[in-house]
Amino acid sequence: VLGGTKFIGKNLIKKLSSKNFIVDIVSRKKIKDKNYNINTFYNIELKKINEINYKIKYDYILDFISKEEKILKQIIEKINFKKYIFISTSWLVKLNNKIRLNKKVDNYLIFKKNINKVTKKYLLNKYNLEKIIYEKSKVKKDKKFYILRLPIILGNEDNTDRLNFYFSRAKNLRRQILIKDKFFLNLLCVDDFCISLVKMIKKDLWPKTIFLEALNLNKITYNEFLHAINKKLNLKNIKLLSYNKSFLRKKFRFIFRYDPFINEVNLKLTKDNIFKITRHSPKKFDNFLKTIKVNKNINKIFSLNRLKEIKFLNRYS
Repeated sequence: VLGGTKFIGKNLIKKLSSKNFIVDIVSRKKIKDKNYNINTFYNIELKKINEINYKIKYDYILDFISKEEKILKQIIEKINFKKYIFISTSWLVKLNNKIRLNKKVDNYLIFKKNINKVTKKYLLNKYNLEKIIYEKSKVKKDKKFYILRLPIILGNEDNTDRLNFYFSRAKNLRRQILIKDKFFLNLLCVDDFCISLVKMIKKDLWPKTIFLEALNLNKITYNEFLHAINKKLNLKNIKLLSYNKSFLRKKFRFIFRYDPFINEVNLKLTKDNIFKITRHSPKKFDNFLKTIKVNKNINKIFSLNRLKEIKFLNRYS
């Protein structure tokens, strides 16, 4: 496992350990949890990949952290493996509205979208590495490559703090922007993803395609998502204000930069969905939201972003 000491990887390694897999990890961050059954832990930066034992033949490489093309090529060329799974994002496909989830992304629109610089850099890295893996899969017939595109993954220990953004916003503003245009979010519980991926590995349930996706079979609208947040926090006196997306783009375009989920685009499931392949039914957002802890310091999470939203709401509510 390349990475694996943070949110998704950490959960996945626990599942692999419970199924008696022999797991080696490459990460710069050490794991303190004693519940992990780790064979070898390479406590190194990925650029020092030369330090690992190249004599071992791995059944799987699960890559969460590759960013540089040079390092990725080195991993593919030097490490002995049967299957390589690159963890990517369904956002690349969302930016290319005309293609399907199980197709190669050709012309990306990353720099034309109103998203922040960090997200743009992340997407560009994923795009470039997907391109390399796709080309390598044609050449290396003895090895199998998979690109697994993930939606929004949520759960406890999520280092992105995305749900706390909404918890804090609801508690502090007491007014909420609803969207008249109907659009869907695809929100997945980390536990469901890990269960399904481990099942694919254990039972060798791999399709012929290179592209796989892990979209939840249960969609939810943006407004339903906000109502679920209010219910969890037991907030009943919030003022709900509805606007069209076109109005927001004109009067409050900044919201499309800082709201984590407002840029979501509806995607159709394909036959290469890992939940369809494993016949595992992922939980609905309302159900797994109950298990997610709210940050104790939520009332202190307040930023310049909210101040800009208050200014908008004072003018147009």
